[in-house]
Amino acid sequence: MADNHGIHTERGLRPNLKWTTLLSPPGDARRSPIDLLERQDMALPSNLADTVLEHVGHQLIARPYYGWGWSRFESDDGDWTSFDVPPQFHFTVLEYFDWNEERRGGIGRVTDTASQFHNLWLMFYTYHSGTFDFHDCVGSHYIRLGGERPSLYPPESNPEMAAAWPLPRFGTVRQYFGHARIGDCHEVIAPFFN
Repeated sequence: MADNHGIHTERGLRPNLKWTTLLSPPGDARRSPIDLLERQDMALPSNLADTVLEHVGHQLIARPYYGWGWSRFESDDGDWTSFDVPPQFHFTVLEYFDWNEERRGGIGRVTDTASQFHNLWLMFYTYHSGTFDFHDCVGSHYIRLGGERPSLYPPESNPEMAAAWPLPRFGTVRQYFGHARIGDCHEVIAPFFN
């Protein structure tokens, strides 16, 4: 089944790379075709500012929202199931990663004992056009959580997807996927939800 956000597969939503939301928010009619990303003179237009580096080893707040929905994968049967948007949670940033020569996201660990995700590993990455941080220009992020420290598949494992998106790899069966705003304090993310 396909829609303007992507193709729903047994492993979850796969972005439609002809009309990707990387360059515009979901529901925005100004979507840009993927061939814009393939131009040699255009850098991938989604990244994290240098100021995020000061947050390594510090807590941030993830405030989940619906986006394309939240999904979980908890068994070897290959089915992702949807679940309600979880409450906000705190996590500690451990490192950042580059994708297509841009700082696209990071890896951390949920440190919020009240969260259903407590002690899980987390990978987050940007998906809208722009340069984002966690205070002055708060962005939307894909969030992926799992029981083992995540890594990235090499781009050549799926070149079409890798042109626009990082390729997260978790070694565990139990995984969760959704969307969140990430900020260094509640006050910077609250305005998005009022």
